[in-house]
Amino acid sequence: MRSPFESAIVIYILLVFAGILEGCVRGIEIYFAQPGCFAAEIARRALQVPAYAGIVILSWRYRAAITCLARQRPFLLALPALAVLSILWSIAPLRSFTTSVRLVALSLFALFFALAPRDKVLRLIWASLAVAAVLGALTAWFFPAFGQMNDFRVGSVWKGYSHSKNGFAALNAMAVLASLSVAASAPRFRLAALAIGIVAGVNIVMSFSFGPPVALACALAVVWTAPPLSRFLRQATTRALLSAGLVFALVVMAGAAYGPSVFRALGREQALTNRTAFWQALMPAVRDRAFAGYGYYAFWEYSPKVEDVRARIVGEIHHYFDPLHAHNGWLEITLDLGVVGLALLVMLNIRTLVQAIQRCILGDIDGETLWHVGIIAFLTLLCGVEPMFLRIFDYWGLSWVFYVMASVRISSNTHRLPD
Repeated sequence: MRSPFESAIVIYILLVFAGILEGCVRGIEIYFAQPGCFAAEIARRALQVPAYAGIVILSWRYRAAITCLARQRPFLLALPALAVLSILWSIAPLRSFTTSVRLVALSLFALFFALAPRDKVLRLIWASLAVAAVLGALTAWFFPAFGQMNDFRVGSVWKGYSHSKNGFAALNAMAVLASLSVAASAPRFRLAALAIGIVAGVNIVMSFSFGPPVALACALAVVWTAPPLSRFLRQATTRALLSAGLVFALVVMAGAAYGPSVFRALGREQALTNRTAFWQALMPAVRDRAFAGYGYYAFWEYSPKVEDVRARIVGEIHHYFDPLHAHNGWLEITLDLGVVGLALLVMLNIRTLVQAIQRCILGDIDGETLWHVGIIAFLTLLCGVEPMFLRIFDYWGLSWVFYVMASVRISSNTHRLPD
């Protein structure tokens, strides 16, 4: 009889390859202006059906352990529950139903997976992200018509099998983070982890994406500077606070003085590729249904207001910026679930970040802690320019799984597979 962890591994692998195929199908639809490959679509569904069936079986079998975790962290399942309730007021009830059920299933799977052996889970995540990094590099190199896309600033850039360069860069940034974590926790995998980290780093550079590498650098800075900083604070509190205040003032002054020059040197705009203008154009739609939103995953495909948004940005932006989402996690959740969903997400995020910082301050940063704290910081930082949270069609749908698992792990003293 297959053990619970072995069953979870099978489900995880099915979800990963279903996500890769989903990226291929959407890439074909977007960049070749044709319906997605029928065979790939059938294969994706053939992987997803047993994966979600397995999640249901595991969740029922270990419902006591999962219920215990859910009671300890009510916000983790509050958002998926609200997504299901949004069916009642959604402008596209069937769409909200199918997507919210998948979100609940992924949340339950994350809670179950958080109970599995630590080192095995970390290595499994690293292996899957390694496959994504290598497959993305091979696709971009050998099949440029599919693996690359045109960027209005720099020409051709890598996107691998994904449908966007930013999504490709985000997956590879997570691969870098996982490689560093495995290298720190498993010396025998250190050389392989270094090789995968280099491949993922090359993918990030060739994608010419800006948000994911910046979020990754900030996340690593948080993980590696928190322990020495906390020791310094304990040794000389007043001096440290004065020094920190001075450094902060200098950073703010330098940003104000040299920020435009830095953005120009990097070939970037202070408007974040006109995202700020796009966000302003979205605000009337947000205000129209501010309290409860349009329903989970309902706005972009079913709301007539999408055309109003696009009409506001016709001209300079519309020629190269035809949005499929809000390019901001906080705005995206507000469109889906209103200020109620936004408030729940903010409360969950604050609690998780506080726990992550507390773990950093303890100064015990092993490989697993590096991954959990790093992925929390990375997803939170990237949420300002990409819709990382609660997405089931982006980043394999597993970014939410990673976040929930990390939130459970950093706040628990004991982790073991349920009996």
